[in-house]
Amino acid sequence: REIKSTLFDSYNEKNILVFFGYVGCVDICTPRLEELSLIYEKLKKAKIETHVVFINLSKLEDPELADLFVKSFHKDFEGIYLKKSELNYVKKEFNVYSAPALGRSGDIDHTAFLYLLKKNDSKYYLNKIYTKTPFHISINDNDI
Repeated sequence: REIKSTLFDSYNEKNILVFFGYVGCVDICTPRLEELSLIYEKLKKAKIETHVVFINLSKLEDPELADLFVKSFHKDFEGIYLKKSELNYVKKEFNVYSAPALGRSGDIDHTAFLYLLKKNDSKYYLNKIYTKTPFHISINDNDI
């Protein structure tokens, strides 16, 4: 289905991998982003045009922290901090769940899926959702 958010309008890559998380998340984000870094390197070696976007789910005092956080996993990754209304729209579009964790101040329980967007003409379409880890992205016509 088409992604209607204007968030990806300025991108030119054929493929975008999107992951939702938050700065400082060690239980979910850290292992998934480390795995995504390895996947991204394989895609780069295969010369498959792909961009990785991390969308931050928490309120940050400094919005640039989202980008700094994700770049600690790979220098080519991009971290995005959205204002609450835009974040809620994007979460709804991707059907992402997030809520404050019970009993763990500052932590957020959230969906740990990886979303593959593919560009067709000038629009991006949600092509695949990877729900299990390790993420099994095949570098062929089936996925990317």
